[in-house]
Amino acid sequence: MTDRATKTSTAAGRRPAPSRRPQSRRTRPAQKSPRVRLAGRVFLWSGLCIVAFGMLPLAIVAVIGIVQGTVPTEADGGIIGSAPGYPLFQPPFWLLWLPALGMLSLTVITWPFPSRFPAYFWGARFDMSVIAMVGLLTTLVAAVAYDATQASIVFAAAGAFFVAMVVFGIRGSIEYVRDIRELRRPVRR
Repeated sequence: MTDRATKTSTAAGRRPAPSRRPQSRRTRPAQKSPRVRLAGRVFLWSGLCIVAFGMLPLAIVAVIGIVQGTVPTEADGGIIGSAPGYPLFQPPFWLLWLPALGMLSLTVITWPFPSRFPAYFWGARFDMSVIAMVGLLTTLVAAVAYDATQASIVFAAAGAFFVAMVVFGIRGSIEYVRDIRELRRPVRR
């Protein structure tokens, strides 16, 4: 005879039935390697630094110039031009070297990854190429802004972004072509 409340048997020598463990419905994602975590962090911080060191200073100087009424005319370069009292301060565009070096290091970090490496929020190297292109364009604008006072330093950072963009673009294009070939291959049943 079995006591259902305690799941024990009155018969001698029997063990109680093991209790069921509730299984979680949420499966745990696979652990990412340290190299993948590093790549994700470098990519995130490179993108944030492009905004913080390139786009944000341009916007701040433009807003201050608009509020003060010192923005140069379109003939003098407009928001990225130069005039008496404008810009109020010279943005530290030389800091664009940090994301440029971050993107170059990503080309090295992600080199041994397979074409479909574990991702955080990007799908492939082609997306990294797009972010490197945004960095390149931001750096080129920063290099010529405000009478190009920091041009020599910032143009070199643009070269680093360009190399990263080309490497990511070529590898990403190869991956997309490989994926398209796999999709077009007939499936044998």
